[in-house]
Amino acid sequence: MRAESPPSAAETPCQGGKPMPRILIVDNNLIDIEVITEALAEAGIDAFVEVAMDVPEALARIDSRALPFPHLVLLDLRLAFGHGLDVLRHIRAIEDLQGLPVIVLSSVIDEPERAACLASGATAVVMKPKRFADQVELSRQWRTFLGD
Repeated sequence: MRAESPPSAAETPCQGGKPMPRILIVDNNLIDIEVITEALAEAGIDAFVEVAMDVPEALARIDSRALPFPHLVLLDLRLAFGHGLDVLRHIRAIEDLQGLPVIVLSSVIDEPERAACLASGATAVVMKPKRFADQVELSRQWRTFLGD
C-alpha cells in the first residue's frame, strides 16, 4: 500500500507485472485518511492510494489526463472549498467515469443527504466506522471493485 504523490503514467506502480489498482481518497481529515489507508492494508488490498484533501484538489485529480483514472473513489462529504456532492456530480458528468465506483464515506449523514448521494450516482453511502476492525471489514468489501 502506498500513499504519496501520484506518479506519471509512465511511473505507475506495478504488482506481478500489471499496474496496481488505484484508490483515490477524498477526505480532509488526516486521521481518517490514515485509518482508511491502514485498514486497506490490513484487509490485504495492495493498491496505490492517492489523496485529495479538498474539492479543488479532487476535481484537478479527476480531470488530470496525465494519470490513469482511479479504480475506486472513497469520498467524504464534508470537505474544504465545497461539498463531496460537487465531486460526485463532477465525476458522473464525465462519460469515461460512468462506471467508476464512488463510495461516499461520512461521519454524519442524514436521509436527505443519503438520497441526494444515491441520486447523484454514488455506488454506496456508508457511515465511517468508529472501530478499526469494522473499517477493515468494510475495506474487504471494496476488493470487488479492484478486480480481486
